[in-house]
Amino acid sequence: MSLLVTLLATIAMGDLARAHARLWHPRTAARSAILGTVTFVAADFAVGGTPPWWIACVAFAVAAWLTVSDLPSSSKLSSLAIERARWGSLVILGGSILLAIGLQPLNAVVASPLEEWYRSLTLQLPIAPTVEGGVLLLSVLVFHFGTANVIVRLVLRLPLATNAPAETSGGRLIGSLERVLIFFLALAGEALAIGAVIAAKGLLRFPEISTPSEGESIGNKAEQVIVGSLLSWLLALVFVPFFVL
Repeated sequence: MSLLVTLLATIAMGDLARAHARLWHPRTAARSAILGTVTFVAADFAVGGTPPWWIACVAFAVAAWLTVSDLPSSSKLSSLAIERARWGSLVILGGSILLAIGLQPLNAVVASPLEEWYRSLTLQLPIAPTVEGGVLLLSVLVFHFGTANVIVRLVLRLPLATNAPAETSGGRLIGSLERVLIFFLALAGEALAIGAVIAAKGLLRFPEISTPSEGESIGNKAEQVIVGSLLSWLLALVFVPFFVL
């Protein structure tokens, strides 16, 4: 999983670096690029076995995702061009992840120095975690706090979701914590607990749906909540198979 680990870690940290930036700025782009580069080097050192050609693939995917997905609605581009760019950014992200998964069997498995040092330790643990699995877990957690918020925001701005709501830092944090909670409950096999979390969210969001803001219908508000919630739950579960299979 070294290809997926390095890609996911780099994208997630790049998105986390720009999480609180309302508008694109060269300083924000530089911060994302620097943090993403450092993250890739650290992840590559931890998991090892990343071929040189994969560096170019990750650099292209991350640069395209961070640039295209960050286009503001007030851009000089036409609304159609912005819409296509947003769809394109989602395709780039999903395609790069599928590419990493598909090419993994072709990548030679080489133990990293960190993995070899970890194996040399005589630890008595109930489970036998690996360095690669630990880095993937950290990457998924950062993904839920960074990239997942960007994906939900992009989808809600597309024509299939009308009138995207204004995003707040509190909403991003709550959504991230909700995804992390569902992710760990899924790893533990607690399906009933996941159902309870979903039901509790429905009860908490009902007053917001029943009293929409001025100029907004109840139907549009309900659509926003349903689309955003379903997508958020899907993102919470999408990486679970990598830990349970």
